[in-house]
Amino acid sequence: MPKTAGAADAISPSFEQAKRDLFRPFLFGRWMRLATIGAVTGELSGGSFSFPSGNFNLPSSSQPEGKDSLAAVMPPWEIWQTYAPWVVAGVAALVCLVLLWMYAESVYRFILFDAVLRGKYELREGWRRWRESGRSYFCWQVVFGVVTMLVMGLLLGAPALHAWRAGWFDHAEDHVGALVLLVLFAVFAFLSLIVAVMLISLAARDFVVPVMGLENVGVMEGWRRALGMMRGQKGPYAFYVLLKIGLGMAAAIVFGIVGTILLLCLLVPGAIAVAAVVLAANAGGMTWNEFTISAVIVTAAVGILLAMFVSGFVYAPALVFFQSYTLRFLGQRYEKLGAELAARDGALTTTPTPETIAGTGESPA
Repeated sequence: MPKTAGAADAISPSFEQAKRDLFRPFLFGRWMRLATIGAVTGELSGGSFSFPSGNFNLPSSSQPEGKDSLAAVMPPWEIWQTYAPWVVAGVAALVCLVLLWMYAESVYRFILFDAVLRGKYELREGWRRWRESGRSYFCWQVVFGVVTMLVMGLLLGAPALHAWRAGWFDHAEDHVGALVLLVLFAVFAFLSLIVAVMLISLAARDFVVPVMGLENVGVMEGWRRALGMMRGQKGPYAFYVLLKIGLGMAAAIVFGIVGTILLLCLLVPGAIAVAAVVLAANAGGMTWNEFTISAVIVTAAVGILLAMFVSGFVYAPALVFFQSYTLRFLGQRYEKLGAELAARDGALTTTPTPETIAGTGESPA
């Protein structure tokens, strides 16, 4: 493929691949796998949802009667002290879950890459195939996250510490101009860091992961080779990022509307059921305890996972399109990837038969 090809040239073949992969024929099992991949990788169109809340009868001897405040619907301080070990354990469990999720997301990045490039929509086999590459990418993500937090703390904390030591906060009226400049600097530094982090993360997902997958190299070698391909082509890569942002916004609007409608159809009956349970619990005099707190946490987690899965199912066409778009843009500059894409296109032009469909382990709807 010519290196002069631009990002716009990758749009049409990406649409064609998404249509052929997902609708010719429609394979329900493939959509289910893509929904899982989309939920784990977080490549969803977005959307919002909420869960109903209710007031359990809380044991409280210190709350004044008739006081209408937030404390009336929250456990009193004595309860928080009683369950402090649970809170600490919950925070520790949350950190572990975040790390496990990051690890799964790292491996699934390669599963998505393999699925769109080679048509291998296999989760279990893909996990075995890409664990090592995913582990390398996961380690980089953890280090990158820690460095990002340190840099953010330095950019925001150092000026604030200087202002505090200089006494600007004690006599703010005497240092209005300096404090305004300090706030402007903090805002500019924060936004600049966010933009830089987003661009680095995008480059890692879109350019480093394909290099690692094709060359069977670690993340640092993948970065070295990806940066080598990007050198001298700042214009095309910048246009690719801008075009992808625009396409992503359009996809988020379209699939976000569809996903929100579908989620409402599912959440309204669920909300009614939860409300009935809460009313029954209130009527029965149920209080906050280990069981009720755990039940609320589990219910919320199940609801979040269900919403993510539904969003992933709806967003499956965009998931394939954007991964194909990324690969085709990079394939214009990466000969090995371009050759595999050409072979993939040749395979896609062949009309699927019942035998070839059966060979994938999927079944048409």
